Amino acid sequence: MVGLTLGPGGSTMSHQTSLIHALDTNPSPTSIVCTYRLPGIIVMRRVYSYLTAREGRTFIPCYLSGFSAGGQWVSRYMLIRQAYPDSVPIQMALSMSPIGYSFPTDTFLGVAQPWVCGMIMPQSLFISDCIHSYNIYGWNCNEHIVQYYNENYAVCVGDQDLASQLNGGCYDITGATRLDRARTFFAFCDSNAITRGTSLNWQYAEIPGAGHDEYACFQSKWLPTDTSTIAERILFETPYQPVAFTAPVANFYPDSITIQANYTVFFTNTSINSTSYYWEFGDSTYATSTLVNPYHVYSIPGTYSVELTAINATGCDNWYKRKHFIHVINSVGIAEQNSTEINVAISPNPTHDILKVKLKTTLQAECSWLITDLSGRPLIKGYEGSKNEFYLPTKDLLTGVYILRLNSTSGQASLRFVKD
Repeated sequence: MVGLTLGPGGSTMSHQTSLIHALDTNPSPTSIVCTYRLPGIIVMRRVYSYLTAREGRTFIPCYLSGFSAGGQWVSRYMLIRQAYPDSVPIQMALSMSPIGYSFPTDTFLGVAQPWVCGMIMPQSLFISDCIHSYNIYGWNCNEHIVQYYNENYAVCVGDQDLASQLNGGCYDITGATRLDRARTFFAFCDSNAITRGTSLNWQYAEIPGAGHDEYACFQSKWLPTDTSTIAERILFETPYQPVAFTAPVANFYPDSITIQANYTVFFTNTSINSTSYYWEFGDSTYATSTLVNPYHVYSIPGTYSVELTAINATGCDNWYKRKHFIHVINSVGIAEQNSTEINVAISPNPTHDILKVKLKTTLQAECSWLITDLSGRPLIKGYEGSKNEFYLPTKDLLTGVYILRLNSTSGQASLRFVKD
């Protein structure tokens, strides 16, 4: 992949900030317009999932690079991804000659560093109503920065990239030229890594004789007899080192998303690297909980958002909000009925790779089966012959709650199960 430009703003991802800009209106209890800034990893995850599905593969190693503005995107993507368990397996990433970098600090040489120059995120204009509109990450803990320093990442710049870049912005404190800024950024991170109790795993190279020229930067070699360019050696020949993910990540799923009024929803907490939790259930009761796996009764029809904040022992936190996620209606939808006309049991539940289906009596004819999500969208289907026990694959399903539907001449069944 090369540095992605997915639109200049609006509702798409800005390539220079690695953020997705989106507007959202809360439907209840009042209309509140929020401007959300979401991490670019959402787009990257979907691109990667599409590629693996199209190629019929479960794993594709990725090498990421970008020049100039694309180099800014790569640099910030590698920083932002530290607050989330990113599914894209980056083997190596390279930022080539960007105009500036996001320093993992709030100040540099005594000067405040707002995003994108540093880690100070702007506050929302709607701060009282949309508290996570901008500062949604919880991403500037020591754990995040240490992970960033341990990434498989490289900073490269032409050693003749000497044009003045001074324009009165927050980049100016880090140097007058792209070369100055690359040297300053790498030296700061190298020193700061030691301060934080780790060492910098990154690569650094100045491309000899190259100015701000993409072709020269990516096609130059150390020696004329070399078979690989400098960029190719860094990207493809640097030994990969696994990065330990130690920061908290909040995540959860409910046992139901479409329910009737006064139904109790049970929430399963799948957060990692965390020790305490704070839940907000989003309805007019303003109820909260600090339980690991809480439950909540929704009594009034409507659509509600649920938010979980996960906190570790050092106070580093991360939050996850499922917006407009719980739908409360006056009657039970078919997808939520655990009805059976044939005597059937499924195990284990929750399941991981395989779901065992066992019937009390042997089916007299072929049985069709279908796994759907809770909205009824079909995901996996198949057929079984005359038997009273068979196994269904679930390893490719994401963590969540699903419905198994069985249909045969002996009867029908609809059973809910959890993929762990």
